[in-house]
Amino acid sequence: MVSVLQVGFYSTIQDIGRYGYQHLGVPVSGSMDALSARAANSSIGNPLNEAVIEATFIGPVLQFETDSHFAVTGASVEISLNGRAIPACKPVRVLRGDRLSFGKVQAGVRFYIAVAGGFQSPTVLGSRSFYPGITRATLAAGDKIPTGTSGSHVGVGVGSDTIDLKTKVLHVSKGPEYDLLSRQDLDRIMHDNFTVSHQNSRMGYHLNEMLPPNPHSIITSGVMPGTVQLTPAGRLIILMRDCQTTGGYPRILQLSSRSISLLAQKKMGDTIRFLLGE
Repeated sequence: MVSVLQVGFYSTIQDIGRYGYQHLGVPVSGSMDALSARAANSSIGNPLNEAVIEATFIGPVLQFETDSHFAVTGASVEISLNGRAIPACKPVRVLRGDRLSFGKVQAGVRFYIAVAGGFQSPTVLGSRSFYPGITRATLAAGDKIPTGTSGSHVGVGVGSDTIDLKTKVLHVSKGPEYDLLSRQDLDRIMHDNFTVSHQNSRMGYHLNEMLPPNPHSIITSGVMPGTVQLTPAGRLIILMRDCQTTGGYPRILQLSSRSISLLAQKKMGDTIRFLLGE
């Protein structure tokens, strides 16, 4: 059991996501930076799909009600256990009554807290991932979250398969409507830098730079996390983990799963660029 003493800015429980219900309009959800979430679980011997806490910018204050292990991965952040600084990306032993807190995020946006056995919040439609209307949206002070009993085999720490917070290259493939674009628009998309706007969230990231207005439209069709849409006004929108399941804007590109994790660590004003795979 873990008690939430302070919630931070925006802290939720997430796992690998809620699959198989998109035809009913239910978003996938799940960890925005899935690579970091899996790394946190791996480092303490959990199955990779165990639920973790995803914290955004300002982390929660947690108290452990049982002896356990935990690990923190993702954004670079100050981590303290009972007021003592501890390293990220390594399994840490805790005793009943220990308090975990966080300081400033120094790079990135989101970090992940995994505990031995995973957070055992209620499962809804096959997932513990929080989403408004499906589960409660965020953690709250006073919450007591059950934890599992597995994960007793503690790993040695996070390996090399993690996010480079400094890189700005997003690897993409062609979307279904890629060929609607003009050569001039394609050249710009593939050679220019783009800036994350203030409109960025778990639903999607808008980019500041605009392409020329266009007449392109499609019949409402399926979309998924990582889909890059182009609006008639020329706005690029990259859909993220809580995105809708259908959309009517052309789907010009699709981010790789690793690039979704990378974008999840970008904030307003950060720059990105696209790299099309062969």
